[in-house]
Amino acid sequence: MFAKLGDKPLDAITPADCADVLRPIWLEKADTVSRVRQRMHATCNGAGRTAISRRTTVSVVDYLLPKQGAKKDHQPAMPWRDVPAFSKVQLRDIKPGDNTRVALLFGGA
Repeated sequence: MFAKLGDKPLDAITPADCADVLRPIWLEKADTVSRVRQRMHATCNGAGRTAISRRTTVSVVDYLLPKQGAKKDHQPAMPWRDVPAFSKVQLRDIKPGDNTRVALLFGGA
């Protein structure tokens, strides 16, 4: 990030500068982009509610960069009716240090 912005004063940073910082990871690392954008936004807003800080608002970045693809789906949960049979097989042979299986047992499965 510092290579893109250098030692620019906060009031000289434009939405285009913010877009340039995020562009390399914009499409591939949506979670990281979200965190970086949030921090950039907090920094700009922390500068005070002046015309300058509003001009550098990070929310404009969405309009300067290509549309991000849909977020990946999370791993689907096991249907609750399948849990007893799964647990019976998985908890059959608990060995010392088998923390995942013990956690299933502890959870009441």
